[in-house]
Amino acid sequence: MVFDLSFFTTLIGTTVFLSAPIVLACLGVQWSELSGVFIFGIEGEMLLGAVAGFLTTLATHSLPLGVVVGLATGVGVGLLSGFFEVTLGADQIIFAIALLVIGPSLSSYLYGAYVGGRELSTFSTSIPTFSPAPIPFLSNVPLIGPVFDQPVLVYVVYALVVLTHYFFYHTNLGLKVRSVGMNPMAADSMGTNVQLVRYVVLVVAGMLAALGGMLMVMGGTGFWSDNVTAGRGLIAIALVRVGNWRTQLTLGAALVVGVLLAAVADLQGIFSGGGTVTTTFPYEVFSTLPYLFAIAVIGISYRWTRSNQPASIGRPHLRG
Repeated sequence: MVFDLSFFTTLIGTTVFLSAPIVLACLGVQWSELSGVFIFGIEGEMLLGAVAGFLTTLATHSLPLGVVVGLATGVGVGLLSGFFEVTLGADQIIFAIALLVIGPSLSSYLYGAYVGGRELSTFSTSIPTFSPAPIPFLSNVPLIGPVFDQPVLVYVVYALVVLTHYFFYHTNLGLKVRSVGMNPMAADSMGTNVQLVRYVVLVVAGMLAALGGMLMVMGGTGFWSDNVTAGRGLIAIALVRVGNWRTQLTLGAALVVGVLLAAVADLQGIFSGGGTVTTTFPYEVFSTLPYLFAIAVIGISYRWTRSNQPASIGRPHLRG
């Protein structure tokens, strides 16, 4: 039987892992947009963080150093975003398009520039990856055990979900960030430094995006491929809107996409001869399922998922 207990056990564990980069991207989008700044270029931020972390690890064979450099890249991109979008008041959509173009192109160029010309027979293009860190007892529980047999970074991702929700809805600082997104002029009149808040938030969002990109390569095969994020950042933008900018709802939507991503490979195996059903049904159709889900759900839910949308999102605030 194809759909036995082992199938669902593997599916659950893989879902938790594959959802993690999307969850990080969703958190980055939420941090930025709740302060009133569009972050449609998060896909580019993920790729820049990923290539920086990957190449550093490839050069030094140190995963921790790779993570640090990747996060530093996220900080740099966040500060650059702040300079253009907050200080200069540049059009946030135009800047996002620039990031979407620069991210894939620059990451591909940097990888090619570093690896190109080297003798591949003596030079490895793979890096060490994060090993699973099983939690005693819990990792042996039937069916859900793989949830607790993940790399440490994956546990950190889901802890960040809890911390983010608590920050925005149970702390004064989180309330200030949301007030900046709702009405920056009123927040300014109450003594909140709107520009500083948005700078800090963009830096945090940049780090989350970079970490999500790094997880795609450092938690997976350890090999680089162009456009390794494969639209995860764009999916995250849609999921945050589906979740009405609320952390718990967005997490649920991200996990559904993770289920689809995890199921794609298994379904491809089943329908191409690896299971009980054999057909020439194209694998690429299965690969589109997560993206079709994001498009369908955001279209269906658009009417009733804007109650928590920041009122001033996309509008620069320049003090006169």
